[in-house]
Amino acid sequence: MPEESGTPDFARLVADLKLLREKGLTRLRRINVPALEEATRRCRPNSSASTQPAIEELLRSAVSRIGGGFLGEAAEYTFGLVSGTRAWPAQQRRRKAAEICGVTTDHFRKSYEITILEQVAEEMIASIERSSTPSGGEPKASAAGDTPGTGHIVMRTVVGDAVFVERLAEATSATIVDPTHEDLADHLERALARKRRRSGPAAFWEELRIVFLNDDLLGFVRDDLTVQFPDAAEAARERRQRAGLARRTVTSLLLRLGTPGRWSVHSYAGLVQFPGAVLRTADGHNLVHLTGARSHRAGPEILRFEFEDRPDHYFESVFQEVVENSREEHEVVLVGSPTEAGFACSGARFRRGVMIPQQNIHDWLPAVVIITWRRKGGSIEPLLEINTPKNSTRELGKASHLSGYVNQRDHVTQDSANSTAPNFLIGPATAKAAVLRELRDELRVTELPREPRLTSTPGFYYPDKENLFFYVFEVEIPAETRFAPSTHMYPWSVEEVLQVREHQVVNNTILALTEDGLTRGQRRMALTIAGLNLTVHGHDDLARRVSEQSRQDELDRRLVEELTELAGRSRFSRYAAGRELSIEGLAGLQYRNFFTDVLPVYAQVGVPSAAKILASLHADPARSRAIGRLAASYGDEQLITALPIEV
Repeated sequence: MPEESGTPDFARLVADLKLLREKGLTRLRRINVPALEEATRRCRPNSSASTQPAIEELLRSAVSRIGGGFLGEAAEYTFGLVSGTRAWPAQQRRRKAAEICGVTTDHFRKSYEITILEQVAEEMIASIERSSTPSGGEPKASAAGDTPGTGHIVMRTVVGDAVFVERLAEATSATIVDPTHEDLADHLERALARKRRRSGPAAFWEELRIVFLNDDLLGFVRDDLTVQFPDAAEAARERRQRAGLARRTVTSLLLRLGTPGRWSVHSYAGLVQFPGAVLRTADGHNLVHLTGARSHRAGPEILRFEFEDRPDHYFESVFQEVVENSREEHEVVLVGSPTEAGFACSGARFRRGVMIPQQNIHDWLPAVVIITWRRKGGSIEPLLEINTPKNSTRELGKASHLSGYVNQRDHVTQDSANSTAPNFLIGPATAKAAVLRELRDELRVTELPREPRLTSTPGFYYPDKENLFFYVFEVEIPAETRFAPSTHMYPWSVEEVLQVREHQVVNNTILALTEDGLTRGQRRMALTIAGLNLTVHGHDDLARRVSEQSRQDELDRRLVEELTELAGRSRFSRYAAGRELSIEGLAGLQYRNFFTDVLPVYAQVGVPSAAKILASLHADPARSRAIGRLAASYGDEQLITALPIEV
C-alpha cells in the first residue's frame, strides 16, 4: 500500500527501483511498487501515478539528474531507458551497464548497481522536496505570459538551473559567456546526456562556444566572493582558482564527450555586457538566457532571465562580437618520437586532436608523471588522486599520480632558443616546466621544499592511438598544502596501492579469460602476462592454472569463480563527502611500471615499508623473474600493440 508520510521511505524506494530493474519497464503495470507510485503522486500531483507513463517520466527525470557521464549512461541501460533496450532482459541490461563502467558484471552488481539505485532514489526524493518549495527550481512566469512570441521580448525569471539545462539539451547550437562558469561542466554533462538519450549516442551541438573572462580582469568582478573575503586581492585569487578549475573541468568534459571541431573555449579580455547564453533552437530562433550575479542576499540559486531574441538578432550579435574579440584557448601538444638522446619533437597538434582511437597510431607524445609525496607526522606519505570527470579525461575510476602532456608553452618557456625550429630535442628543462605547470594548475602548488627530480623516462605503448614517452619525476609537496575537493587527492600506504593493483590484475585476468573477441594467439599472450602479474602478487597457484588455461580450449569456470571472489576481496574504496569512490586500479604507466618505476622511488624517498617490500620481491626468485619478464613484455611494442585489452 502507498506510503502514508509525505515523502516515501528511502529504503522502500530503493527496493521498488530494484524490483523495477529486475522486471523491466514492459512489466511496470503488473508489479507492485507503492513507494514509486507515492513519489510520482508527490512530484506530479496532476498525473495519474498508477499509470506507467507517469512513473516512467519520474524515473527518466531522476536518472537524467545523476549528471550523465559513465554512471548516468549505465543508469539508463540499467532501467532500459535507452532507445531499443526497453524489452532487454535484466541480465543483458546489466552486462551493458557493466561494460560502460569498465568492470565485470558481478562487480557491477555488487557496487555500481547499488550506487545507481540509491542515487536515483535520492534524486526522486530531491524532486519531491523541490516540488513542495514555491521556487523549487521551476520557472516563475512574468505577467506577460510563458511563451515568447516572435518579434517580442517576453521575459520570465527562472530560479535554479533546471530550465537552463533543458533548454541547452534542446538547442542545436549555443554560445555561453560568463566570468567563471563554476557550474557549467555539470550543466553541459546533464544536457548532453538528455540530448543523446533523445537523439542517439553521437548527438552533439552543431556549434558550442564557451567564453571565460580573462584572468587579469577577474579582480574587477563583483560577486558573492567580494562579500566573503574582506581583502579584494584574496577574493580575486579565489575567483581565479575557481575559474581555472571550471576551465579545466569543462575542457576535460568536452575532450571526453565532445565532437571534435564542434566546440571551442575562449578567453575574453573585455567587459562582459551580458553574462549568459544565446541558444539556437531547432526552428531557427534564438533563445536568450541572461544570468544574474551570484549574491549572498539572493541565496545560492542563480536567477536567470529567459526571453526570445529581438527580430534584429541584437543579443546574438553582441555574443558573436564577444567571441570574435576573444582568444581561443588551445593546448598545443608536442609530437615526435623517442631517440637515444631523448625525445625528438617533429611537430605539434591541438590537445583535442590527440589520443583519438585509430588515429596517428605510430606517433609519440611526450608526457610527465609526477610521483607526489609529503612529510606528515614524521613519516612519508605518497599522494595519489582518483580520476573522476572533474579532473581527468581518461581512465576514470583509477588511482594516479599527477600526469599531463608536455605542451608547446613548456618548450617555449624553457627552450626558446629552439622554439622556431621544425625539429628539436626536448630538454630536461621543458619536462620540468611541464611538471611545475601541472602542480600550479591542478594542485595550486607554487612553492616546493626542493626541485623536482627526474627518476626515469619509460615508454608506453597503445594498440590503437599514439604512444607516450614519459618523464617520471618525484616531487615533495609542502605538508601544509590543502587540496581542492575536486582533485580527490589522498595519502596512501604502499599496502593500499598494492591492493588496488592486485584488484586490477585479477579483473584483467578475468577479462583475458572471458573476452569473446580475442583470437587464440591474443588470449595466450594476454594470459601469459596475467599469470606473471598474479605471480608478483603472490598468487602462484592461480598463476599456474591461468598459464594452463592458455593451452586449453574449454574455459575453466571454477577458475573464473575463484578469481571473481578474489576481486571482491581485494576491492578498495575511498570515501569523500559521504560518498564511496570505488577504485578499479592504477592508471596506465603506474600499473604497468609500478615495480620498476614507482615502488623504487617510494623506497628512495622513505615511504614506510616500501624498501622492505621491494627487497622481499627481489629476494624471491619467482617473483623477481616475473617482474623482469613483465618489464620486457610491457616494453615489447609488437606484443602490446597486438592486444586489444589491458593486461
